Amino acid sequence: MMLFRACIVVSLIAVGFSLPLQAATFTVDSLLNDPDSNPGDGICDIPAGGPTRCTLRAAIMEANAASHGSVHRIEFDTTGVIAVFGTPLPTISNRVEIDGRTAPTYSEGDNILDSPPAVSILGSSLTGSNDDGLRFEDVDFGGVFAISITGFPDNGIELIDSTLIDISGNWIGRRDGADLGNDGSGVLALGCDRCTIGSTISTGGPAIIENLGNILTLSGEDGLFMQFGGENVIGGNEVFGNGRHGMQIFSNDSKIGEIRGLAGGESLTTGNVIIENAANGILAGANNLEIYANTIGLNGDDGIGLDGSNGRIGFTNPAMRNVIASNSGFGIRLGPSLGAQNTVIQNQLIANNGSNGIDVVAGGSNEIVSNEIAGNADGIRVFTDDNEIAVNDIGLIDGTVVGGRFNGISVVGSSNIVRGNTIGGMDDDGIDVNSGDDNEILNNSIGTRSDGSDIGNGNVGVRVRSAANGTLVEGNRIGNNFDGVAIGGGGTRICGNAVGIGASNQNAGNADAGIWVIGGGNVIGDPANGCCCDAAMG
Repeated sequence: MMLFRACIVVSLIAVGFSLPLQAATFTVDSLLNDPDSNPGDGICDIPAGGPTRCTLRAAIMEANAASHGSVHRIEFDTTGVIAVFGTPLPTISNRVEIDGRTAPTYSEGDNILDSPPAVSILGSSLTGSNDDGLRFEDVDFGGVFAISITGFPDNGIELIDSTLIDISGNWIGRRDGADLGNDGSGVLALGCDRCTIGSTISTGGPAIIENLGNILTLSGEDGLFMQFGGENVIGGNEVFGNGRHGMQIFSNDSKIGEIRGLAGGESLTTGNVIIENAANGILAGANNLEIYANTIGLNGDDGIGLDGSNGRIGFTNPAMRNVIASNSGFGIRLGPSLGAQNTVIQNQLIANNGSNGIDVVAGGSNEIVSNEIAGNADGIRVFTDDNEIAVNDIGLIDGTVVGGRFNGISVVGSSNIVRGNTIGGMDDDGIDVNSGDDNEILNNSIGTRSDGSDIGNGNVGVRVRSAANGTLVEGNRIGNNFDGVAIGGGGTRICGNAVGIGASNQNAGNADAGIWVIGGGNVIGDPANGCCCDAAMG
């Protein structure tokens, strides 16, 4: 029988099969910085004499030298600060998980803020401008869990050309009792595919949230910088106080925050909190990017800046909502560098930002649907063509008038459709068509609810300026503004609007003119040509 089994093994190897390789576990029990005495012998031991002692540096050296194909582990039987000096820790080039959850005093709480790592890596003695805390390169499986990484001259964690790396439960830029940022980014990922930064939602069996997010704070550059690669997930992270952007994402088909529906209509979400960063909360240039369930506020520039095609900022489920508030720049800016096409912005709360709630700079064919946008400069401003702006509450939150500093919607572009929006409390116009051809303003409630109640705007309900041509203003309810409609452009058609009245003929009069026509060549009601019957009471 023994001979028979030996023959089977030899035969399998001969035709290209190999036996499973055994994963190794190296247990760090020393906070020193010494290297391994004999890398590749399978024993983590520093060359200082006496009993076997294993440092993090020595464990990485042994894990790199171990068999390729298995996932090796580095665990901890000690707690405290590992001061790295002389040279950075070795680049990780094998399948390795570094798991600080195994440290004796580690206790995982309900969220990352309540789960301080028990093991810290400190790099403040290093001087090389490219010295990172932990670095993976050309690795197809691995992770870092529950480690504090502070004070490095470059990035806290760097991932290069790697796949299926999990970065979870780490405090990067902070340790329990002390804050010390890294000079580069908290996490820098170049060419990462299917990597997870923080939490994710399981897809097999019952839906659960797997792992904790990370704290990414006090970096000299970005909390997270991700470029190339794709299909990455970024969830559950607390990203704050970084010297540049909270996140820069240039990785296609990736998710910033996740959602999964459950039975009974409930949802699991893994949104990020991205606040108080020096520049944008999120700056992204990627296709098929999904941004769900995040809180993005108090950043020094825009909440979200997005270039690319087929993006989703929120979507049909209200639980996908991002809350984007009190940023110094725009709430959301589409196309700031290259343009944004076929992007959907839906079910967002966008409030009290320093500039416009949503600003569409370049690109087109975007959908802005079912958002609450209030307390900004313009609620929505589009400079491009073929966008649809539909069923938004602008100047209102939960039906309460909050208003805004300028216009509800400003249009600078052609063939845009503005329909079914409720616009109130704006300091200037409800809708201002600055320029462009063949824009359509349809079935909006501007300055009044359907019962005639006052949510008036400070200036004109609908203004069409002289640089706009061929605008259609149809089926709108317009009341309680200064003027209802002011037409300066040519070829405007004003059809079937209720100006100054509610749905049951309630008085909703505008303070001055119901319809004020300045330009020429316009049509106000033309039943013979399908433009019928405006009801105007002033």
